Amino acid sequence: MSRFKMEIDNGHIVLIPKGNGKRYIVDTGSQRSFSRIAATLTLGNEEKQLFSNPKMIHKINDSHLLSQEVDGLLGLDILMGNVWEFDFDSQSILVNEAAQQEYEESIPLYISPNAVLINFDLSVGDRSCKGILDSGAFVSYASSSLVADVAPCGEVDDHNPILGAIHTTLHLLAIRLGNRVFTIKAGKMPQLLKMMIPSPGIDCVLGITMLGLKRCQLDLVHQHFCFRHARQGRQFAHLLP
Repeated sequence: MSRFKMEIDNGHIVLIPKGNGKRYIVDTGSQRSFSRIAATLTLGNEEKQLFSNPKMIHKINDSHLLSQEVDGLLGLDILMGNVWEFDFDSQSILVNEAAQQEYEESIPLYISPNAVLINFDLSVGDRSCKGILDSGAFVSYASSSLVADVAPCGEVDDHNPILGAIHTTLHLLAIRLGNRVFTIKAGKMPQLLKMMIPSPGIDCVLGITMLGLKRCQLDLVHQHFCFRHARQGRQFAHLLP
């Protein structure tokens, strides 16, 4: 069992180990973990190895999407096989601990070798969709077909370490996860970004922090996404003028 301090830095979940001052993005949208220099991260009784990739860290920090530089990124190769609880009110991350409170919703996840997938219902056209649940997303994205009949409500600038700068329109979408409906601002997914998604049939990249949750659990052992209470009025603070 492990506990870490958490910061939400411009929509990104950042894990901060006690004592060393390092900052790591928690990113279920990345297959691999890496850091500025080779490092280890203790999860319970296990030592997880982060390999050196200073070039990628430089690209992330050079994008200026975060208020402070990060030292590494935790991808699926480290996240898998663990239960991650994100408490946005106490700003803490618990790994492999019993849930602190009961959750209102528990949604099945579908784990592919390259992504964490979740099904949801979309109010537009009453269609069922499949998306990537991305803890590292600054912006949620929806495919062109999902937003074709939805008027833009704004624009947003994003950055992808591989594609570079992304500028796209924002669209308001209502999605249902379990018994709860969330209104999210989703960017129209650029074609190059869609081509990078490793799993077929993906309609959406859904950022966890975009849901405005009070607490959630990402169970990558039993394959469930559990959450409790929406924080009203905080969902899109980083997208507002």
